[in-house]
Amino acid sequence: MINQLITLVVLFITFSSFGQIDSAFVEHLSRQQLKIEHWTYLNSFETKNDSTNYYISKYHLQYGEDSSFLSSLSRSQSLILTDRLVVDYANHYF
Repeated sequence: MINQLITLVVLFITFSSFGQIDSAFVEHLSRQQLKIEHWTYLNSFETKNDSTNYYISKYHLQYGEDSSFLSSLSRSQSLILTDRLVVDYANHYF
């Protein structure tokens, strides 16, 4: 019984580490201005794909981290440029 439980926990941890970003949760963190929690969640993903880089870019823009936003923009430029609200906000900000 204990071995089955340990196996189940190991499988759960293994498969959850390859999960996708929960956009509703990211929006919640963003709206509530939970900066530390927001950053921790975005960096909890081992692999940084387009959507992860997109949310990291939005994070840097939201919290006014200019140089970090510009450096992360190059990794998510295709997604950022399709989001009209982010582009308008960035134009207004800069």
